[in-house]
Amino acid sequence: MSAVETKRLYTVEEYLELERESHEKHEFYKGELFAMAGGSPNHTTICMNVSSELHQRLSRKGCRAFNSEMKIFIKPFDLYTYADACALCGEPNFLKATDAIIDNPSLIVEVLSESTEVYDRSKKFLFYRALPSFNEYLLICQDRPFVEYYAKLSEQKWLLTEVQGLSAKVRLKHLGITLSLQAIYANVKFAQEAV
Repeated sequence: MSAVETKRLYTVEEYLELERESHEKHEFYKGELFAMAGGSPNHTTICMNVSSELHQRLSRKGCRAFNSEMKIFIKPFDLYTYADACALCGEPNFLKATDAIIDNPSLIVEVLSESTEVYDRSKKFLFYRALPSFNEYLLICQDRPFVEYYAKLSEQKWLLTEVQGLSAKVRLKHLGITLSLQAIYANVKFAQEAV
């Protein structure tokens, strides 16, 4: 993430008002705004595929999936951020009825890109782990069929499962659903050597 303005600190109210009017998305972290990078065609396609698959499978179970328009609030870090997708069972805890902001996702999905991969794997994952409801994390590679699935085992312990190849599937233990990599990567164009 890159700072939009480093000298001025914004209030939460100013940030939310700016986000309602902006054509770009920004993270809000301790008063600073950070512009979110735009996605490549593969990134956009994967995000749509994952959101659609989650919606189809979870709506049958009375659960909800959200796309990248939903903001996530992480109170211990005073952070408002966006994930590429998220999901939960039960009622979403909307901070305000007028804003798409929740603080209780169970699953968070990030599609990796060169500009965000280090952040998504490290500091952002650390931020997400401050959410008591958060217990599954999917990191999806966009240049080859490869997914990393983290499942929370306890407060200090996460289990990593790597899944690769278009014929593979990833089982989301806590949500009780399975996603196929074929569906996640539908219509994605890989460089020839990546497949």
